[in-house]
Amino acid sequence: MAENKAIIDGIVDALEDDLGAQRDKEAAAADVDALIDAIPDPVTYPDSKGAIDAARNAYNGLTDDQKALVKDLNDLTAAEADYKELEDAAKANAVKDLIDSIGNVEYTVESKAKIEAAMEAFNALTDDQKALVENHTEIPFAETTYTDLENQHKAYEVRTLIGAIGKVSYPDSKEPIEVARVAYDKLSVPQKALVDNYDVLTAAEENYAKLESGKGFVPWIIILCVLLVIGLLILAYLVYRIMRDKKNDATKVASIALVPLLLVASYTGALAIVCILAVLTVLVFAADVFLAVKYPKTVKSLLNFFKKDKAEVKNDSALEDVCDLEEKAATEKETAVEKEFVQDRECEQVSAEEDLIQDAECDEDESKKVAVSEQDDETDIISLAQEGSDEEESDDEASDEDEEELMVVNENGTTFKIRFAKSFTAKLIQASDETKAYYQALKNEMLSYKGISNRVSWHYDSFNSGRKQVIKMSMRGKTLCLYFALDVKDLKGSKYKVELCGSAKYAAVPCMYRIRNDRRANYAKDLIAMTAEKFGLTKGKAENEEYSFPYEERDALIERGLIKKLKIKM
Repeated sequence: MAENKAIIDGIVDALEDDLGAQRDKEAAAADVDALIDAIPDPVTYPDSKGAIDAARNAYNGLTDDQKALVKDLNDLTAAEADYKELEDAAKANAVKDLIDSIGNVEYTVESKAKIEAAMEAFNALTDDQKALVENHTEIPFAETTYTDLENQHKAYEVRTLIGAIGKVSYPDSKEPIEVARVAYDKLSVPQKALVDNYDVLTAAEENYAKLESGKGFVPWIIILCVLLVIGLLILAYLVYRIMRDKKNDATKVASIALVPLLLVASYTGALAIVCILAVLTVLVFAADVFLAVKYPKTVKSLLNFFKKDKAEVKNDSALEDVCDLEEKAATEKETAVEKEFVQDRECEQVSAEEDLIQDAECDEDESKKVAVSEQDDETDIISLAQEGSDEEESDDEASDEDEEELMVVNENGTTFKIRFAKSFTAKLIQASDETKAYYQALKNEMLSYKGISNRVSWHYDSFNSGRKQVIKMSMRGKTLCLYFALDVKDLKGSKYKVELCGSAKYAAVPCMYRIRNDRRANYAKDLIAMTAEKFGLTKGKAENEEYSFPYEERDALIERGLIKKLKIKM
């Protein structure tokens, strides 16, 4: 009996222990439920963070048995999800505000700081938060814009330093050349590409190196210059006396005196200066000796000029008379030779003039086909049949020509149509400022390629490489058009909306492209590069020529011959 009681007491104690442990678990779970219930409803950011974190930390501190007794766990999870949404939205909005604060990008410290702050804040967001920043694409755009401005600014600084070099001289140009070189070498590759006067720097460096290497020639240059001046003075005096006393020899003497001037040319260094001066000096003194030998009386006259001896002057006068008799016979002989020489020169001149006339005829502008001569201040009368023939020749251009027409009736009751045919230059003069800017930019772009020459005719501005037509420019109505020596089929489906021109005038350049806006003007430069590559042309020094076409009224252009007034009988 006593043993049974002990067993029963043991069981009761165990049950009481289990019951106590269960009560402790329920109490711990109840504490967590109380913390969850303390979370504000609705959840707000950032005020609800403390309550949510307290409930979550308390829950995480429970055992698995205690966690199983927490009744409001779903409420905690929902509160955390709501808070996360609010937190993500708040942080995303803060970044959006930073991006909006960038505004117009400028090359300033403030603008750069705003861009960097926006990028740093955006990179700190989670992927979910980044997805809420709708204007995040403005950050790379702002960075690119700022980089472009920075590149342009630094390139401009270097261009200014290069422009400040000016005319190269020794030794003053050494410092500005070195400063410009150091500044250029510090630039990045994109920045260097914007320095369009880099060739000026390299040319200045080359010229300075030549000046520096030739500084030892300066004494020789001075000596030769002095000798050259002395020789020229003697030559001038001899020529003066001979031409005064021997008028028949004036042509020969002038030719001899001009011989030394034939070698006057541009030079690139001090050594070249010394060589040229030396040759000129030798030629000058050779001319002096020649004239002195052929006309000895001039030498006596020169000596008398310095000695001022009257007796010698008298003897020299007698000597001059003897020389005159001796030279008379020689002069007659020389006269015959001169006549033959003159005849040969005249024949050569006639032949040269004929060649020039033939070249001029070959270079006549094909636009003369549409020129109409005026008689007795009246415009020509062109028959409708002839007009139809002309229109067939330029059928491709007829719809685009910007020609004005008037109907008039003369005293006899005959009706005439007055048509004003405009040349390419006239259309350009009366075009918009935007079109003129396109023309100037594209013409400079074409002429920047080596070996390209251009000629403006009645219908167009033609750009050739040797005898090959490369590009033409014309005005269709008020639109500037370019014609390229490209195959239209090769550009089909590309961004270049080219057209096939079937006119015979553009057979060599059938690929037409109309310039209507800035984008098309930039695309035209791509087409110019393609055409240049086709002909093996390389780009040289950038052209920056200004082509001015101030607006003029029709009457002024008619007076200048840039608009033809055609009178057509109806």
